[in-house]
Amino acid sequence: MAECLAGLADVMAEERPDRAARLLGAIAGLIEKIGASLSPSDETSVERSRAIARDRMGSESFQAAWMLGRAMTPNETVVHALGEDTGR
Repeated sequence: MAECLAGLADVMAEERPDRAARLLGAIAGLIEKIGASLSPSDETSVERSRAIARDRMGSESFQAAWMLGRAMTPNETVVHALGEDTGR
């Protein structure tokens, strides 16, 4: 799941950096919860997406969106990834 989210965040980073930031936060939370890690190529994608989204949003806004994403449940993350409002 984290790999798919990383791909979506990469696609969204330029045009929807707020959504990308929340997905990046969700990826971090998911990885921490299950004790996994991303592949090197997915980690590179996440780092690139993070840099783009942070540049477009500014550090404070990026951090706030990232924290919202990190707090999302897996179901909320899927709904968010599909482009639906999670209420957060």
